[in-house]
Amino acid sequence: MNPTLRCPLTLAEAVSRLQEEGFHPGSAIGDQVLHSAATAITTRGGLLLSGEHHVGKRRLARLIHRHGAGCDNPLVFISASDLNPRKIHLRLSSGGTLVLIELGEIEPDVQSALSEALSGDASGSLSRIISTTTIDFQHLIDSGRFDRGLFQQLSQIAIELPALRHRLSDMEILSDYFITRFRDSNRAFVGERLTPDALEKLRSYDWPGNLRQLQTVIRYALVTCPDNLIGAQFIDFSDHPI
Repeated sequence: MNPTLRCPLTLAEAVSRLQEEGFHPGSAIGDQVLHSAATAITTRGGLLLSGEHHVGKRRLARLIHRHGAGCDNPLVFISASDLNPRKIHLRLSSGGTLVLIELGEIEPDVQSALSEALSGDASGSLSRIISTTTIDFQHLIDSGRFDRGLFQQLSQIAIELPALRHRLSDMEILSDYFITRFRDSNRAFVGERLTPDALEKLRSYDWPGNLRQLQTVIRYALVTCPDNLIGAQFIDFSDHPI
């Protein structure tokens, strides 16, 4: 059975969908990231998402799949180190999206099999590949540990997502996003918005855990805050088992 591909969105439509998902133009994440992500939605080329751990690479991969041409077909996440060269075609046969986690860990024999499969896909029927990485690839390519041609195939569009400490001006937008998300899933939470002091406390922190840590901090604040205004006393940067 042939994989189903919807007609791709226009670039303007893709930008609009991303804005609805919280990617705002003029924010610290940058108009360039917004435009590149929208371009990735409208095409099926190889996409590389880079950045530190927990900066939103997997979420962006999900959004690009959800709004892209292959959204009716499976979205599969797999560690690049777990790829079997004998099963490359099976992995790519669904026509959906295959997300390779930590592309730099892919073995040389898998690189060769993947490059061969992609080069032979004249009809464009194979799954779209989105790769993620936390490292700078240039030294892997220069040392011969990663095939330059394959890298070019997999990074036709490259997006670097900034660390949260470089997005402090987005703190209110991001916090509101998590507050809304948690309140929608649990009506027992009464907190609606942050006080100026709470927001300043969030902006004064350097966020080694990036977005995942912010998500945990916001959820803890909602669990402990009994009022609709979330004050600075409910912002706790400790590790919480929630």
